[in-house]
Amino acid sequence: MASSQQTSQTSCDRDSCAGKRSSHLSSTIEKFARAGEQAGFSVEEMIEMLNAGVSIGALLDMISYSFSQEELGFTHRQ
Repeated sequence: MASSQQTSQTSCDRDSCAGKRSSHLSSTIEKFARAGEQAGFSVEEMIEMLNAGVSIGALLDMISYSFSQEELGFTHRQ
């Protein structure tokens, strides 16, 4: 059985858990936006697509496809 000290190290109160989730979510969104921009989408375009009903999964597929097309284009230029 875990001691109270061990339990307090692995659990968090509602506010600190919410802060950790918020920080993680912010980091994830920043990475997503950066990847989209590197693939040729502006943040505004991605937001418009999401607002128009494109799912996050579909947007990720588009970003991935754009990267694969760049790689193919690079390969064909050699």
